[in-house]
Amino acid sequence: MSRSSAPPARFVGFAEDDRGVSAVEFALILPVIVVLLIGMVDVNEGLTVYRKMRQISSTATDLVAQRSEVTPAEITMILQGSASLLAPYDTTDLDIVLSVLTVEQQGQTVAWSRAYQTGAETAGATPGFPVPDELAEVGTQFVAVRVDYTFDTLLSGLLERILGRSGYVMQDTMYERPRLGDEIELN
Repeated sequence: MSRSSAPPARFVGFAEDDRGVSAVEFALILPVIVVLLIGMVDVNEGLTVYRKMRQISSTATDLVAQRSEVTPAEITMILQGSASLLAPYDTTDLDIVLSVLTVEQQGQTVAWSRAYQTGAETAGATPGFPVPDELAEVGTQFVAVRVDYTFDTLLSGLLERILGRSGYVMQDTMYERPRLGDEIELN
């Protein structure tokens, strides 16, 4: 008995038939397109939130730097108003620290500090986010605002299982000198 090396008749036409090739190609490329689309939306939302964080830090810094003295109630209103700039995004994971830093010959210290949804810095202590050396001027104070936010998206939720952390951790810091003198008092 000899075996024939020719394929059975029913398979001969199958190898030459190119119907359905487009459907197979589409099925292979569709997951890549969907991941790219989700990634683009994710990056766009992340950039939008980061822009809003920059607005929060610059607004809070600017409103305090315009004054020579402020009250705790005014600082609370400034922090709450600045936090509202994050709308329509959730502010649960938003932390704002506003500190007035004194630059002296021997270093920098916190003159006073207030915070939104987190702890303020301790007066007289070394600041957690000091004024950069290229900005620091001895004998003056600086308004420093640090904004921290953890932003959760659909993609970050999916990546949590792979990366072991949830959301994108974002941070922004802004510094500004007082406009009406060299100090800002908290009364």
